[in-house]
Amino acid sequence: MAKSKSSNEGSGGKLVDTWIYEYAGITEDDRQRVAPKKVPIELRLIKKFTGDTPPLATGEVCFALICKEAEISMRGSDIEALRAAMWEKLDTKYEVKWERYYLVSIRHQTPYEGVGTGMVFQYEDVDKGVAWDGTLLLRQHRYRGQNEIRPWPGEFKDKQGTVLACIPATPANTKALRQFRDRIDELRERLADFLRPGEILRTLAGLNGMTLLPPSTKTDDDCDMMD
Repeated sequence: MAKSKSSNEGSGGKLVDTWIYEYAGITEDDRQRVAPKKVPIELRLIKKFTGDTPPLATGEVCFALICKEAEISMRGSDIEALRAAMWEKLDTKYEVKWERYYLVSIRHQTPYEGVGTGMVFQYEDVDKGVAWDGTLLLRQHRYRGQNEIRPWPGEFKDKQGTVLACIPATPANTKALRQFRDRIDELRERLADFLRPGEILRTLAGLNGMTLLPPSTKTDDDCDMMD
């Protein structure tokens, strides 16, 4: 039976052309957030011959695409199909890998009418990204579906300078945050019960003994200034 062997097998075939895959990077507000990248790809022709003695007959011809930098290689007879498959793999390799996070905060809220106080508890969806070069990114969702991308800050602060928590949006964290929200709702209902017409005077008279709301650390002067 005639044996078959490939031409230039040790070098992966004859070099036909070199293609360049270009990753554009990410630019936001005229600032380069992720650097662009150009990756060379070798197109090689591989011929398989049959027979034991020259002249050998050509048995099979195929092409090989080799991207040494990304350590990706593939073979086939359709050059365009190979190109599409290689580009798809490189798109996946160099795209930013995003992970969902929650930015969690409780902030003070002042009522529009009268004197009082309030609060807003919220957790906002943000994304933490890792680029091909290791750059850490923050993606926040803005008005009308627009995304803002900037460097991952490491430490988050609100407008008053208070440090905020930013945690992975795991199923366990999502469940716990929803439970925390529900407990705040229940606490608000319990507080409302203390201020109903039949209870409010008794509540105010016994305020010092109320375990649900321990005594405030603010002085009367502080309260007067806030009012």
